[in-house]
Amino acid sequence: MICITRAHNCAAALPFAEKAVELAPEDARAFETLGRARMGVGNLTGAVAAFEKARRLDPKHAGAQKGLVQVRLLGRLPAVVAGTARPATPAETLRFAELCGLPYQKRYLAAAQLSEKAFAAAPKLAVDLVTAARYTAACSAARAASGDGVGAPSDPAARATWRAKALGWLRADLILGQKSAASSRIPDRQAAAAALTHWLGDADLSAVRPGLARMAMTPVERSDWDAVWADVRATIVAARQLPPPPDTAPPPRPK
Repeated sequence: MICITRAHNCAAALPFAEKAVELAPEDARAFETLGRARMGVGNLTGAVAAFEKARRLDPKHAGAQKGLVQVRLLGRLPAVVAGTARPATPAETLRFAELCGLPYQKRYLAAAQLSEKAFAAAPKLAVDLVTAARYTAACSAARAASGDGVGAPSDPAARATWRAKALGWLRADLILGQKSAASSRIPDRQAAAAALTHWLGDADLSAVRPGLARMAMTPVERSDWDAVWADVRATIVAARQLPPPPDTAPPPRPK
């Protein structure tokens, strides 16, 4: 899936995906990739066929199942974005937000708006570190605030508002990351270090990391962002340290 997930050019990826299933007709992952390429160019019928083939080859293939769900939601996406249709549940609202944030959709503002609605209706969705919904929402908000994507605000005040939302969401996730970084379990600390290291290189957040892209920010706003990035780096350092030894009771005194 390199062409799709990195280059974000589904049209360019499609011939390679088609060749892959020709060469590996029993590979479920190849059919999932084909499904995503077809979905990206708007061939939803072909995408469903590819995802269903992947599921027949591997009934437990989570990516194929997720792809089928996304394809079925895509038909409703324009109405949801326009506000003429409503998702059935907050969780479904987040699924629409995820679709909006896909590289071939580039509806980053809508993704952030839908995420905000989902979190307001079901706050627990925001703290699910497995789905990373809040972090994803922050990335969408940051992209929209930089002028990227469909419907991105051009008004400086609106952009500042969405940057502030992104900052708040990242701060909230950073608190959870700090707790994991202080865990007595090494896997928790490693996971925190890996996740926060990703923040430092994620292109979605490039407009809010130090650089020329932040020229439109006020000094106070830049300072707020600098504080977050400093805390991220400090947390990574802490997470990479060995956890302190557990407290042990002193041995009993001899009688």
